[in-house]
Amino acid sequence: MKSKTQRTLLLLLSFGGLAAFLSPVYSADKVDSAPAAPVARATEKQQAARERLQAMWANLNLTSEQKEKLTPLLVSEMEKLTALRADESLRSRQKLQRMKGLRDELTPQVKAILNPEQFVQWEKNRAEMRDEIREKIRERKG
Repeated sequence: MKSKTQRTLLLLLSFGGLAAFLSPVYSADKVDSAPAAPVARATEKQQAARERLQAMWANLNLTSEQKEKLTPLLVSEMEKLTALRADESLRSRQKLQRMKGLRDELTPQVKAILNPEQFVQWEKNRAEMRDEIREKIRERKG
């Protein structure tokens, strides 16, 4: 069984990955529109995250209306996660609890926007992202 520290690190990295995944959305009015000036100067990591998000949305076959509804939710989530990660007054356990709360708030909102098949795919994509993060952790450990 993994130690509490390893689980905490994994969860923090999972949510950090989500924030990195969503951060390019912050500066764009719409995900499928041309990048705004700040996004055009984005780091490679941010650009890669933007491309992953666009690929995921294509995979989900979202309508323009769904994209318009999801974008502010995801931007808000990213902002909250970024602020939470930067909050040095909280311990790791407190951050994890708050991150879980944020995820618990987001999931039903996303579910209300997506159709059942899209939501299943959304959850599958999130699980794959977590698996990728776990693999990166394993590679770093050696």
